Amino acid sequence: MPITLNCPKCHKPFRVRDESIGGRVRCPSCGSELQVPSALSPASNFDEQPKSDLLSSNTPRPMADDVRAGSMPEMRFGDAGRRDEMVNLDPPPGSAFPGLPSVKARSPVATPQSLASPEPKRPTLKPVAPQTPDQAAWGSVRGGLRMIRWALFLCVLVLLAAFGHGVWIVFDYERAMSDKLGLLKLDGWPLWKQVMVAYTAGPLIPAALLLVLGRLRCGAAPAEANARGLALGAMLCTLIGLAGFGLFLGIEFFGLQAKLHLPEQARLTSLYAAIPSALLADVLTLLFIGQIGWPIGRPSLQKSVAGFFAYAAILPAAVLIGMAFYPVIPGISESMRTTGSPLATEDSDLAQRALIWSVLVLTGGVMLFLRYAGVTGSARRGIRKMLEG
Repeated sequence: MPITLNCPKCHKPFRVRDESIGGRVRCPSCGSELQVPSALSPASNFDEQPKSDLLSSNTPRPMADDVRAGSMPEMRFGDAGRRDEMVNLDPPPGSAFPGLPSVKARSPVATPQSLASPEPKRPTLKPVAPQTPDQAAWGSVRGGLRMIRWALFLCVLVLLAAFGHGVWIVFDYERAMSDKLGLLKLDGWPLWKQVMVAYTAGPLIPAALLLVLGRLRCGAAPAEANARGLALGAMLCTLIGLAGFGLFLGIEFFGLQAKLHLPEQARLTSLYAAIPSALLADVLTLLFIGQIGWPIGRPSLQKSVAGFFAYAAILPAAVLIGMAFYPVIPGISESMRTTGSPLATEDSDLAQRALIWSVLVLTGGVMLFLRYAGVTGSARRGIRKMLEG
């Protein structure tokens, strides 16, 4: 009599004939080939029927086909297409068992294009966010501080040129203080005076313009800094100082006092107005730098400004104390009245003293300006870090 078996692949029951015991049969549902055990009685089952079988016990079982030799197609190596057609690994419809993973996925075949080096990734440009009004204001302040710093460097250049001119006078007095006409061929303008005007007016004129424009740009600081008044006050004092120095030089070298019918006190008045105004402009600028230290997150600027003020106060005090033991001012004043130069004197001892003091004063002045420029540079770096952060 027929034997009932369950397919191990699709788990559906089917019947096999008695003569198929010990042979191979094919499942009528999924077509899978399986071996029928030889030690099997006609009344036994090959596998236990699953509880989730949807077929009713009253439903007639399909009869399996006996598999004969040569009835199945031969499997050859590499015949993947035919193999996939003969073996279906998808779960049968209505089965509660999950299907096996597909074997049809193949790794991509390596091609010369895929073996080539990958194209380098181009850096993505981040969109630049528009500046806020405060950021634009701080950018203007940073630009103004840069102008002030360059003006200080030009002032240092003037001091170095004056020191070089003094050395030239000491070692070659005849040529350095010659009364011959210079390149301009103007009466009353010998060569030494033209050289002096060239190395002073050349750097100082652009330095004055940079100071005015730089302090004006610093006046655009945000309201939260509470420093606009200091910058604008420094700019106003700079204009007054420049006007005073211009009037003094015009009276001293170009005869403006007679041309403009100015009183006798105009020369000293212009000088007295120029020097305090220039000093006050620098004081206000340094106070401005110290004031913006808190808004830009750099409170150490106030310590730097205080250190500069201490150095600026000690330097003239040291010069006055030294003058008391090693005087040179009377001789320099006499040389200025007679020759127009502080070092143009025939007294060798006075010339030596004047040279020594010139070196000391010019060195102190260069250090003072460089320290001033260092404080300004620290403020610029603080603003840059604040804008980048």
